[in-house]
Formats: sequence, structure tokens, C-alpha cells
Amino acid sequence: MQIPPTFPTLPGLTVPLPKRPRWSTLIARHTSGREVRNVRWACPIWSFEVTYEGVTSGETRTHLIAHSQQIITDFFQKCRGAGGAFLYVDPIDTRVVGGALGEADGTTRDFVFKRMMESYNEPVGWVLNVSTVYVDGVAVDPSTWTVVAPNVLRFTTAPRIGVVSADFNFAYLCRFTDDELDESQFMSDLWSVNNVKFQTVRSQFA
Repeated sequence: MQIPPTFPTLPGLTVPLPKRPRWSTLIARHTSGREVRNVRWACPIWSFEVTYEGVTSGETRTHLIAHSQQIITDFFQKCRGAGGAFLYVDPIDTRVVGGALGEADGTTRDFVFKRMMESYNEPVGWVLNVSTVYVDGVAVDPSTWTVVAPNVLRFTTAPRIGVVSADFNFAYLCRFTDDELDESQFMSDLWSVNNVKFQTVRSQFA
């Protein structure tokens, strides 16, 4: 599977950085006031929004990356707006240490990489690298497993019964929400790129 391009890291990013989980729930209300609710998704769609208050189309701004305005525009064009997928590395949500992937039963070889948030876990979009794989807390030989893109751990032979866990880095698999990019020039070579919205898309195993 071809690795999607990675959303560029550029200076000029403003805060806050909105990040929202979204679920899909069907709600049927009865005349009595009672409700029947049906959650249609197994995990949420995450929405992100970023704004750059200062990117440059030139080379003379030493505190900025040269041609950073063209970099973000070029990336959007290559994705064809909302048409193409890309990887987004959240700077504060990319590392999982000792993340439980599932219970080995002695026959299962494939385990989906997951991120843990307190008591809730969900599949990650794309695994970037894996440091260590464990079975019941004991590191296993790296030659006995491989990563199948986008997010599956595959053992050459089924591991013994126990909890499979791993240390790894991941990215969100995303697409742009809109087909338009809002850019504004406010000086000769300085631009703002406003309200760039994107959202996760389902991985093959999510």
C-alpha cells in the first residue's frame, strides 16, 4: 500500500488548534418522551482545524520557511482538495507506549494497532514506526512480526496466549473537509492561510 503524503509542518501556526471527535447516532423519539438510540459508528471521525497567520511566498523572511505559502498550496493541490488522503501527525498525540492491541489466543496472527484514552481505545489511522512488541509484557523478537499498512501487526506464527501490546508512533489518516483553500495576502510576501479544515477517514482496518 502506497504511503500517503504527510501534512507539512510550518511555522506561523496559531493556537488554539480545534480537534473534535464526531459520532453518528440515530435517535427515534416516541410520544412518551422516551428515545431509542442507535450508534452507527464503531469509532468517531476526528475533525481538525489549523490557521497560519504568517507564511511567506519569498525567501527573505529568515524566521519563516522559504516559500511556505507555496508549500501549503502545493500540498492542497496535490491532494486535489478533498479528493486525496494524507497523514497528519498531531504533535501531542502521536506516541503510544505499551498500548494493548488484543488478547492472543494461540491461533490469531493479526492485531490492529490501537490508541488508548483512559478506558476507551480505537484503531489508529496509520502506523509510522514500531519500537517494541510485547506478549504479556515480555518483548518479542522483531524478526517474528511485521507491520502491514496501514495499521496491522502481523506475526509470522501466532503468538502464545497472552496480551499483545506495543510501543509505536502513529498518524491520523485524513482528507481535507473542503475543496477550497482560504489564503489572504497582507504584505508583499506574507500570507495567512485561514481555517484549514480536515477530518479522518477510515483505515482499512478501523
